Amino acid sequence: MRPWRYRRDQTSPDRPGRGSPRLYPLAPWHTPGLRRLARGVDILGLPLELGPPVHRAALIGLLARRQSSRLFASRDREHGASLIQVVHEPGPDHWLIARFIVTPGTAVSDPVTSWQAILEEAVRLAGSYGIKRLHALLPPAGPVNEAFQRAGFQPFRPLTLMLAEGRPPGPPERERVRVQSSHDAWSVMRLYERVTPRPVLYAESRTRASWQPGRRAGWRVTGFLARHDEQSMAYCQVKSRHARHLLDIMADPQAMGLVPGLVATALEHAGVREGDRVWALVPDDTPGLRGQLESLGFRAVESRVWAARYTAQRVRARATKKARALRDLQEAVAAGVPVYSQMRREAGPLVEATKD
Repeated sequence: MRPWRYRRDQTSPDRPGRGSPRLYPLAPWHTPGLRRLARGVDILGLPLELGPPVHRAALIGLLARRQSSRLFASRDREHGASLIQVVHEPGPDHWLIARFIVTPGTAVSDPVTSWQAILEEAVRLAGSYGIKRLHALLPPAGPVNEAFQRAGFQPFRPLTLMLAEGRPPGPPERERVRVQSSHDAWSVMRLYERVTPRPVLYAESRTRASWQPGRRAGWRVTGFLARHDEQSMAYCQVKSRHARHLLDIMADPQAMGLVPGLVATALEHAGVREGDRVWALVPDDTPGLRGQLESLGFRAVESRVWAARYTAQRVRARATKKARALRDLQEAVAAGVPVYSQMRREAGPLVEATKD
């Protein structure tokens, strides 16, 4: 089936209107504009360790057709140049906005409105790629948070970014902690559903694929479990890239004391060395987890708010010839004309609808 084509006098509901910014996948002819964007400002301001390097994502995007990180560029006289980097996290049908680099335009009087227009274009573009949700780690307040909320992003979970230098001094628990295998994803998913608030479950919409070890979005992913009576009580997922590591920790409230030994064992097995930077995303609605990490030498760096935005996916219409044949078939059935064709499968519902 050929893709749907619009006439010039038609307007497409999934295309931005005149005067709105347009985002395009990074192409070789956009590379000269990257020099100008290098002087721009990342309004999200996330630590560089939490996202893949822009130059690496740009090179892979130009050479490979499918990649875990994508770059979209926009150059508009009114809104200025912008660059949005997304990664497939926490699932393959989700995008996490890792960077939002902008340069001021010549006629930008209200930057919040300009950022909102670019984000709305990013949401439209995500729907055309089949993405169901867009995620972002936003500042708790300020113009950036306002722009994202105007674009439809809904904050649903406050977080604290914590950082530790090198391996923590806690003793590892090799007897009670083991490395996650591929068949443990269901047990981890049950723990996630048990300790996570229901609104967060709906907003994140994670699946078992989120807890599988392996490689994902440029990270080397390894999981570690602490079990008791054939049930997972605590879990730590370590994402490693060079000398940077990101922890995702969850534990049953009754097993919060297992966190120090679990984290120490996970970092020892992951090969964390002196000078490595270890980050942890700690939800504020998990009591006791922040205190357990502080006992290992982690310190709070900044507060963030996890926000999500649902997308509207484009539905391809039927081909014109088939739609015309169906209309003719409906008229024939309504008139009582015997119909014998290869479209009997479509004739059944039409006959029932006509009789009703």
